[in-house]
Amino acid sequence: MLDQLSAGIFVGNTNVTYPMKTLMLLTGFMPAFDSQVRSGLDNAGFMGMNATQFLLPEDSAGANARKISRLPFYLGNCYNQYRELLKGAVARSPQPRLTRDPGRLFDVLFFMQGRKDSARLLSFEPESRWYALP
Repeated sequence: MLDQLSAGIFVGNTNVTYPMKTLMLLTGFMPAFDSQVRSGLDNAGFMGMNATQFLLPEDSAGANARKISRLPFYLGNCYNQYRELLKGAVARSPQPRLTRDPGRLFDVLFFMQGRKDSARLLSFEPESRWYALP
């Protein structure tokens, strides 16, 4: 369904990340899935996100599809709980405009956390299968 939706939103829908970008547009909390962001997600505790390629799977009930569809809700909850802390820190940063774009904020934070020499900026303490909601 996300493939069909992204085909309607993006002209010439050829990029494998377009379905994730569609989720970002719909939820406001979906980071891009480039290799450094996936590494940052993995470093934060979102295990199983650092595959060589993390594409939208055909099986919508499978583990990878659940990871993709659950992630925006976890990030939205994180933003809701720590909104003032995040907005205050971002307002004092070189990129204060990110206070208006929480989805992009998470994208940047995970990207920075994906570097080998980076400090851990975000941390998630999941159940063993964090993507399996009750």
